[in-house]
Amino acid sequence: MEAIFGPKGRLKTALSGFECRPGQLQMAEAVRKALVRRDRLVVEAGTGTGKTLAYLIPALLSGLKVVVSTGTKNLQEQLLLKELPLIRRCLGLRFKAVAMKGRTNYLCLRRWENLPRLTRRPFPIENSHLKTIAHWLHKTRTGDRAELTMLPEDLPLWSLVSSNAEQCLARRCTKQDDCFITRIRQKAASANLVVVNHHLFFADLAVREKGYGEVIPRYEAVIFDEAHQLEDVATQYFGLSVSTWRAEQLLRDAQQTLTLTGKAPRFMYNTIEVCRKRFDRFFSSFRHSSMGTDENYRLKAGSIPGEAERCLPDLFNTLTLLATGMKNLENANDETDRVSQRMEQLREELGFIMGASDCTFVYWCEPRGKGIFLHADPIDISHEMERYLYKKISCLIFTSATLSAAGSFDYFKGRMGLAPDTEDLSISTHFDFSSQALLYIPRNAADPTRQGFVRAVAEEVREILRASRGRAFVLFTSYHNMLLVFEALKGHLEYSVMLQGERPRSALLEDFRKDISSVLFATSSFWEGVDVRGEALSCVIIDKLPFASPTDPLVEARIEKIASEGGNPFFAFQVPNAIISLRQGVGRLIRDAEDQGIVAILDGRILYKRYGRLFLESLPPIPLTRDISDVRRFFSNLPTRSMAQS
Repeated sequence: MEAIFGPKGRLKTALSGFECRPGQLQMAEAVRKALVRRDRLVVEAGTGTGKTLAYLIPALLSGLKVVVSTGTKNLQEQLLLKELPLIRRCLGLRFKAVAMKGRTNYLCLRRWENLPRLTRRPFPIENSHLKTIAHWLHKTRTGDRAELTMLPEDLPLWSLVSSNAEQCLARRCTKQDDCFITRIRQKAASANLVVVNHHLFFADLAVREKGYGEVIPRYEAVIFDEAHQLEDVATQYFGLSVSTWRAEQLLRDAQQTLTLTGKAPRFMYNTIEVCRKRFDRFFSSFRHSSMGTDENYRLKAGSIPGEAERCLPDLFNTLTLLATGMKNLENANDETDRVSQRMEQLREELGFIMGASDCTFVYWCEPRGKGIFLHADPIDISHEMERYLYKKISCLIFTSATLSAAGSFDYFKGRMGLAPDTEDLSISTHFDFSSQALLYIPRNAADPTRQGFVRAVAEEVREILRASRGRAFVLFTSYHNMLLVFEALKGHLEYSVMLQGERPRSALLEDFRKDISSVLFATSSFWEGVDVRGEALSCVIIDKLPFASPTDPLVEARIEKIASEGGNPFFAFQVPNAIISLRQGVGRLIRDAEDQGIVAILDGRILYKRYGRLFLESLPPIPLTRDISDVRRFFSNLPTRSMAQS
């Protein structure tokens, strides 16, 4: 690693402007050792460390079949299109790397072929879009939706022709040899490095456990980048979910499958309509229980809506009748068998959720727009991680810029089910926060639990934005507070103001980068995974410490579990979880060595509560001020592009 990352290493020789970073070299050597020993390693590498190269190069030199699992598809593409070509060019390494995405990113040739035969289409299909896809299909080698940049992101047609696990016939499919999923798997099977995202990785674990084969080819080591996201993603895939959308999709697929058989009896179509009405009645009872709000709530034995319990037997009988009918059709085939299996699986999973009897799971209802989602999620994923992953793969590397809380990895290791003595390494940021940034906490910072907090936040945000001349993210922990502050300031700011939810996330970010003085009001989805460099983002304002809501079903269940075991949920779970979230939000500001700006935290608890010290100690070494005049002075020394042009 010294010969590659060191002051006289090959990267220094091959890359103009390459700077030897001791932290990067230290991380690369630690990753190399973990791969050689087939061991586990937790690495926190601050922004600017160069952690991507620090794990990719040892992985490629290890001789092992390595899977790199990233937080997003964007990071997957960055690795494949930027980092790996750079390594190949600078080091002359010969290797094969393949990126795999989730099924719905790829076109299904069988569904595409069947599309013209369907007489009942749930969405209007525009001929121009069909022609675009048909033309693309003649030249694409991957079948990847990302290549269709000329089509709308939310095109309904794509859901009719994309691949998905529920409808896949696998080896029984007549298009198996030409299937894009099959092709990408074959490429991945012969690759040295397979790049996936967390959702695909855990979907693969779930598929393997259920005996449905595998999505990702066999591997010998895994490197998780953005590993702080793993618990949320793993919880989703180790749990179960039945929703209005899933039920409607199944019934729609059943109708289409019957149509394709050509000789289905009329009573089957009638039974589908009966089932649809029973599902509507069933799910409507949960909407009534939520009092028309979009708040998530727990489902416990004895607290399931009575109407849902009353109509459940009839619903189960109808699903069983449909499943049996599909199997016994005169011209039954692989597709009708697959629909029958899906009906039986949905019935089984719905029965598990409604039973709410396994104390290791939390059962909850999520009203989402016009839909209802019923979930059963593991309260603690450590057992599933041991069973599905740790027993099978010994070499695992977890890395992110935010894995520790108050200088300790105990929280992350505990949530992941890793042994306390798992090797860990913390590498501080390469950036000079003492000269690049300033932390501002107002003298009169309010307590979010008291009246007047939103008004105080609005007033403080206005003063800070005047000093920063816009160029800011204003990050909130709740959508409600974001709207209240936005409404209070609307018309009182002289900058272009954008609001999360008005347009797609990508469009907001693009406009924010272009309009140097703009301000973006946003919530949780902008706290991480957003990379805006340069003058456009010179200020990050955070309304309050990001404690997860204790009424959230998962959070509530995890608090109860820790308390029942004699632990202190606040300091063992809520505080470290909030610290990692805060560090992610603060991390939006300084993205490279040229960035400068201010982080403002408007929650007074960070200074006067006992636990506030833990938050402050977990942040980068940023000078602290409580005087707004220091903020004005800081920005007065940062000439804006518009001032320079004038």
